[in-house]
Amino acid sequence: MRWLAVLSFLAGCPAPVATTTEPPRPPPPPPPPPAELDAAPAPAVPSVLAARAAGSRLEVVHVDAGGEVRVLHTLARARGAPSLADLAVDRDSGRFGLLVEADTVDGVATGTPRDVMTLVLGTVAGESVAIGPGDRTCVMHRCFEAAIAIEPGGEAVVTTLRRSSASDLARYPFGPSPTPTKLTSAAAERPVMSPDHARFAYVRRQALHVVEVGAETAGEPIATGVRDVAAVALGEGVVAFRTRDGRLEARDTATGAVLASATLAADGQPVLRTAGGNVITTDGARVVVVPVAGGVARPLADGALIDVSADGAWALVDDGALAIVAVASGEVVARLDVPAAFGQVRARLAP
Repeated sequence: MRWLAVLSFLAGCPAPVATTTEPPRPPPPPPPPPAELDAAPAPAVPSVLAARAAGSRLEVVHVDAGGEVRVLHTLARARGAPSLADLAVDRDSGRFGLLVEADTVDGVATGTPRDVMTLVLGTVAGESVAIGPGDRTCVMHRCFEAAIAIEPGGEAVVTTLRRSSASDLARYPFGPSPTPTKLTSAAAERPVMSPDHARFAYVRRQALHVVEVGAETAGEPIATGVRDVAAVALGEGVVAFRTRDGRLEARDTATGAVLASATLAADGQPVLRTAGGNVITTDGARVVVVPVAGGVARPLADGALIDVSADGAWALVDDGALAIVAVASGEVVARLDVPAAFGQVRARLAP
């Protein structure tokens, strides 16, 4: 019966199983990269249009953010040093206007009568458009053609004719031999233009007005009891003013409501700008930003405010050099070494 036991044992044994070794599986492919979103381009850092001393002469230069300098004009006087009262440049067209005291520009006589400012029109690309007398009725010691602004697109420039009691605004078309047209209907204090040059603000008899260019009446004032005003700035829907003792107010041009206010250091000649939803001005030895929507003044940079871009994105600050500062972050993106124009810093942000 031994053979039956063997069969029984074999019947209970599992059949051998054949085994094979599988090759390793390749790793799964990486996931596709996420779809790229169109990122907003970083705003271009502006350049600077400035005046600098060059011996006894004055040079008007264009300096890019990398520090490359190009001389556009050279000013000279037979007696004394030439001076640049003010300058303005349009960032879209590159057109600029200068108010200067000079006998010659680029070696050519200006033909300007004595004690009258010379108006220079040109472009940062180097084109000279006009060189000649400003407002012939504004003779120094009784009147001084001091400040200049330029319309968006550069179609015209507007100057301020300052007198001992009050001032006027004069508009020049941008072109050869421009003739001024008076904009203000009556003498005004601290007149300034809006960014689109459709309105201007001014103070008269301690009242702050904002009127349309060409309007025959001033209408109701934005604010009354405004005394000892040192500076006025007019923006999109907002007008700001500073008094010599440091009081700052920003008001709605439609309702006159106070939008923002601050108490700053006393200053008889503060630089004041409003753009990009902010009021930007000096506060002693620093530059501050006051949000139009309300809030406290925040420091932006140490130094003196020189200019603010039309969109409010950039500020030009004199901190020993010309510093281009991003208003949103306070970052200094460029610092340009431009010698002062006989002790005066004359510069504007440019394309």
